Amino acid sequence: MRKTTFGWLAMMTTLVVAFCSAAGPAAAAPVATAAGTSTRLLGLNGVSCVSAKFCAAVGSQVASAAPGSAVVPVTMIWNGARWRETATPVPTGQSQGALSSVSCRSAAYCVAIGYVGAGARFRPLAETWRGKAWSASALPTPTAYEGPAYADGPVSCGAVGHCVAIVGYRGTETLTGGTWTLRVVPLPKGNTGGSVAAVSCVSATSCVLGGSYGKAKGWSLLFESWNGKGFTQLKVSSMPAATIALVSSVSCTSAKNCVAVGTSWADTPSTTGFSELWNGTAWSLASVKGPQNTRLQSVSCASATRCVAAGSTTVYAANGTVESSHALALAYAARTWTVTSVPALAHGASSEFSTVSCPSASYCGAVGSGGGAGDSSLSSAALTGFWNGQTWKLVWAS
Repeated sequence: MRKTTFGWLAMMTTLVVAFCSAAGPAAAAPVATAAGTSTRLLGLNGVSCVSAKFCAAVGSQVASAAPGSAVVPVTMIWNGARWRETATPVPTGQSQGALSSVSCRSAAYCVAIGYVGAGARFRPLAETWRGKAWSASALPTPTAYEGPAYADGPVSCGAVGHCVAIVGYRGTETLTGGTWTLRVVPLPKGNTGGSVAAVSCVSATSCVLGGSYGKAKGWSLLFESWNGKGFTQLKVSSMPAATIALVSSVSCTSAKNCVAVGTSWADTPSTTGFSELWNGTAWSLASVKGPQNTRLQSVSCASATRCVAAGSTTVYAANGTVESSHALALAYAARTWTVTSVPALAHGASSEFSTVSCPSASYCGAVGSGGGAGDSSLSSAALTGFWNGQTWKLVWAS
C-alpha cells in the first residue's frame, strides 16, 4: 500500500473526488466554503515554509470534473498575506502531470517532485525554485523495482543541491551535485513486499526514511537512514497493535531526534493515527488520542519537543460509505499529542489537510483541499491553514 491510497494525488489523477477524511472535534465558527464560478478542481499536496512570509505549495488541478479532463501541475507562493499561483513549466512535449511534494531551504531555493504524462506513460519530474521562477527537469525513470514510474511521495532537501525524493514503492531519487540518481531502498530479509512513504533530511548526509513491509505473520514498520552513500535499517522497538500500520510522514530535527506519524487499521474501515519517536538508538511508540477514524498524513517539527501533525477524520454512513470529512491537526509537546481546533467549513462541507510545515513553534502552514460538493474535498479553490501556536486560520488559495 502507498501513502497515496489516502492521499489525493492518485485521486486527482483518476478524478475520484470522494476523499476518505472526516468530521472532527468541536471547532470554531464555520468558515465559508470556496466561492467562485470556476469549474476546475484544485488541491494542494505539499507545502514547505521557511518563515511566516514565505511558503511554497504544490499540487494539481483539472479543468473540470468531467471525465477525461487533463490533470496539470500547480505551484503557488505565499508571501505572508496571500497565495500567488506561479508558472509551472513542464518538459517539452508534455502537458499533463501533478506535483506531490516540495522542500525549501530558503525563499530562494525549493525543490518539488511529481510526474508528467498520462495513462501508463508516467515520468518522474523535478521542479526547482531559485527565487523568481520554477525550472523543470526530468528524473531517471524507474525500471529496476516494483512500482509505478512516477514520483508520488515526499521530497526532503538537507542542503541546497542535496535532496532525497520517494518514487514509486521503494525507489528514491537522490540529488547530489546537480545530478539525480535512482536508488532502491532495501527491505529486510524474508519480506513479502513493502513500500517507503516518508523522508526527512537534516543535512546532505543525514536522512531518515519511513515505510512498512510485510512479514510471514502480519506487517512491520520500516525505518532506514541514508548517509549520502547507502541505507541502514533502524531498530523498531514497538508498533501499533493493528492488522496494518503505515508510516505516512517523518520529521527530524537532528540525527538523534525524529517524529513519525501514520495510520493503523484494527478493522475496516476504522482507522487510528499513531506516532513513533526516534532517539538515535531505537524507535518507540507514542500514544495519539485523537477522534475516531483518524488518518495522519503529515508531521513537521520545529524543535525536538514541538511538532504539529495534520490529516483528517472520517464519518462513515451505516453502509460504510464516507459521509463527511474534517481537516485535523494535533500539536505535540512534552511527549503528548493534543487535538487542536480546526475551523469547520460552512454547510458541513468536507475538508482535509495533506501536508504541514512548521518553521517555528508559533508558525505552521498546512495545505489540502475542501469545500467540494457532497463528501468531496475538491473544489475550485484549495484549502490552506496557518497555525500561530494557539489557533488555526483557514485561507483559500485559488
